[in-house]
Amino acid sequence: MPRAPKILEYNKMKATDLKKLCEQRDIQCKLIVKDMVEALKLEEEGKWVFHTEQEKLKRGGYIIKIDYRNKEHLIKMGHLVEKGLSRRMEIYSMYRVWYKTETEFIQSQN
Repeated sequence: MPRAPKILEYNKMKATDLKKLCEQRDIQCKLIVKDMVEALKLEEEGKWVFHTEQEKLKRGGYIIKIDYRNKEHLIKMGHLVEKGLSRRMEIYSMYRVWYKTETEFIQSQN
């Protein structure tokens, strides 16, 4: 007889263990126990929207990785694709769709 999947009780876990789980699942949130528990529960339910990643290329341009559930960023990127300033790379990984663009997508917060 198959066993039921083990259900983690995040509320009873130590902060260090919650932090490790967040890092393993690529979840970026405040390192407050309440926020980590909420983020882990959302990720478990498939409702967590991962952050958009931006990598600068040595030869110029950027690689942008957008979570397919992040409608706002996908719409913005769609406008750049329509204008010919960006293109989809036909790569999908870790809930993210990859694009290549010559302009910075996420503005620096400096």
